[in-house]
Amino acid sequence: MARHMFKRIFLLLSLLAALVASARDQPENWLEVRSPHFIVLSDSSEKQARHVADQFERVCLVVRNLISARERGSRNPHRRIGS
Repeated sequence: MARHMFKRIFLLLSLLAALVASARDQPENWLEVRSPHFIVLSDSSEKQARHVADQFERVCLVVRNLISARERGSRNPHRRIGS
């Protein structure tokens, strides 16, 4: 069983080494896109990089709203009478 596991690990590491060597031989074309809160580095198209930056901004807005609502809730708890 250990021998079988060793073969799998060896094949996985061999594949990883081949991928790294292949990536190293290709020229690097990285693009930087900035948004109000993030800097996105991408090796894809500018359109896709801007889309990712927009998604990050949306997540940031949701988190900020959740934190803000939680802070407001802790200062002024809602009281309900009945169901």
